[in-house]
Parts: sequence; structure tokens; C-alpha cells
Amino acid sequence: MNYNYRAVDPTGKKQSGSIEASNKASAISAIKSRGLIPLSVKEQDKSSSVVRAGARSGGKGLNSIEIMEKDIHKVKLKGKKVLGILEQFAVMIRAGVSLTTCMQVLILQEKDRRAKKILLELQEDLHSGRPLSASMAKFRTFNEVTTSIISAGEIDGKMDEAFHRASRILESEIALTQKVKSALSYPVFLLCITLAAVIVLNLVVLPTFSNMFSQFGQEMSLLTRLVMGSSDIFISYWYIFAFVVVTVVVSYSYGRRNSHSFRQNTDRLALKLPLIGEIQYKLYISRFSRVMASLTGAGVEIIYALSVAARVVSNTYLRHFFTKVLEDVKMGVAISASMRRYPIFDSLLISMVGVAEESGEIHIVLDKMAELYETQTEAQTKLLTTLIEPTMTVLMALVVGTVVLSVVLPMFGQYSLLL
Repeated sequence: MNYNYRAVDPTGKKQSGSIEASNKASAISAIKSRGLIPLSVKEQDKSSSVVRAGARSGGKGLNSIEIMEKDIHKVKLKGKKVLGILEQFAVMIRAGVSLTTCMQVLILQEKDRRAKKILLELQEDLHSGRPLSASMAKFRTFNEVTTSIISAGEIDGKMDEAFHRASRILESEIALTQKVKSALSYPVFLLCITLAAVIVLNLVVLPTFSNMFSQFGQEMSLLTRLVMGSSDIFISYWYIFAFVVVTVVVSYSYGRRNSHSFRQNTDRLALKLPLIGEIQYKLYISRFSRVMASLTGAGVEIIYALSVAARVVSNTYLRHFFTKVLEDVKMGVAISASMRRYPIFDSLLISMVGVAEESGEIHIVLDKMAELYETQTEAQTKLLTTLIEPTMTVLMALVVGTVVLSVVLPMFGQYSLLL
């Protein structure tokens, strides 16, 4: 059989040709024996194939390559994986290594098959003369902030700084998200335990005692009747409760996906929640400030940086006002002056943006603002956790205590009758 192949040599030069082999594995081994790194291998007269290469060859240290039919452009790699790629680019380019060599080194050491497929296509685009930022923009795994910073680095020739900025902003995002998740994990665990306890009590414990008390033939207290009655309702009509919960969840999800006004209204209400709303607001502002600082520091023009930073704010209500600020800036209005028109922006942010505009060091001031808001977000998240934990503990104690009292009171009554 004949196989068409595309490959690169150790210097990074792209080659293509055909080779005769008994099967695809033999074709790949033959290509590697020539000192080439295979990018794709296809049997002639077939539109698609899946190639798997087995062992390493020639001491090159290249892991097996799987060319998958799945569209790799829609794959979303984990944040830590993308962060590792960006950091390695920054270190190697700063050390004077060329971009093509950096790419080849990353391909050789990458073990994740999806990441390797992305890097292979990036390398192929580099060899064809496509800018790296344009090639990265094809993949969902690289967001618009990263590609914009890399594009600015290609223009001014400071690729090491561009990769460093991109990795720094992603690292900050990962760290802040992880801190918020860690702080809220225990309260969520307590909530799940409380719900599980309520379900077990209603389905297992209370029905048993209800049957036993009915055999006593004595009148039960009001608390006992209420608890036992709620248990009977839950058992008899559990499907109604389940239907209501599923309907609410599905309706909410549908509204969020298909109605912009519904999503904007729910996002507005979310920002007004006590303490939680303030945490969300500062989280979004810190994200906006960090992106603006990174883009303007990389040399991206202010209007484009503002448009990208506005899009990273996932709250549609807050993003609406950032979009209004963008429209004002396009008309020649200063950012701080535009923000003063909308009460949603706090005075600290407006003042610091004004200082940044006057000093001409927007990226430095906004970077400090991002750090400040991130610190406040972390502190308020810890405060929320401190408040939620005892609240959940007391709630669980009330639930269990109420059930225990409803069971113990009739038993004491029956004991008194026996005496």
C-alpha cells in the first residue's frame, strides 16, 4: 500500500511525499527512520484515517501520535495545561530559542494527545507563514485575551513579554477561581449533608415511628402531627416535588440560554444579593481590570482592549454598562467620565481609572486595581464562608432536633401511661 505523508525534519522544515508500506504502523516507522516527525499519514485514495504510532524511534523521545477525526478546534483544554504551554513558551523565547524550535520541543515532550494535536497544527501553520496569534485564534482552548496579547507581541517583537503577560493573567484567573471554590466547598458539603439527612428522615425514620405511634392509640402532640404529616406528604407526593424542582431548573436554564432580557434580569438580581452580589461584582471588576492592564501593557489600542475586557465579564447586566462605556469612548469621552454616568461603577474604580488616564500608565494602575479587588474578593469570600458554616450547622441541628423531639415526646407520653 502507498501512503501520503506530511512531516518535518529536526530543523523544522516541512516535507511531504509518499511511501510504500504494508500497513500504517510500518509507514510511520519508515518515516521516523528517515529522521522525520510525521504530522499526518493517509492511505492514498481515502479521505480520512486514524494513525497510531507505537514505540519511540531513533531516541527522539517523540510519544505516539494519534490523528483523530474529532474537530480539535472545539476542544477546551484545562486551564493549567494552557498555562503550562504559555509559560514554557515565555521561558524558552526569553532564553533566545526560536519560535519554531520552541514548538518542536513542546511537541516532543507533550503527552496529552489533544494538546499535541493542537501544537502540531500550530507548527504546521507557522511553517506555512501564518502568524501564531491567528493560528491560536482557531482553537477554542485559547481565549481572545491570549490571542490579542500574542498578536501585540508579534507586532512589537516582544514575544517573551507577550507570553509572560498571557500566562500571568491566566494564572491569576485560575488562582482566584480556585480560592473561591475552596472557600465555598465546605458550606456546599454541609448543605448536601443537610438535604440528605432530611430525605433519609422522611423516607426511612419517620414512617417507622409513625406506624408505631398509630398502634399506641394515643393522641400525639401538635409537633409530632406536623412532622409526621409532612413526612406522609413527602412520601405520597414526592413526584410532585421532583417535578417542580426539575421544571424550575429546566425553565431557568432555558431562559438563560434563549432570552437575553431574562438573563440580564437574573444577572442584575444576582448582583443585589447580600454579600454574594458584592463578591461577584468585585470578581468581575478584577477580571476586567486585569485584562485591560494586560492588553494595554502589551500595546493593544485602548478601544480594542476595552471591547475585549468587556466581553470577559460574564455577567450580562454589568457587561451592558461596559459596552455603553465603550460606545462613549468611541465618541471621544474619557473612560472615567463615561463611568461616572452609570451608578453601577463604584467611586474607587472611577477615581483610579481617572488617575490612570492622567498619568498615562493605564496598565500599571489597572494592574494594581486588579490585585486590590482580588484581595477584597478573597477576604469577602472567607467572610461569607465564616457566616455560612455556623448557619448551616444551626439549620441542621434544628432539623434533626425537631425530628427527635417529635419522636421522643410521644414515647415519653406512652411511658407515663404505662406507669
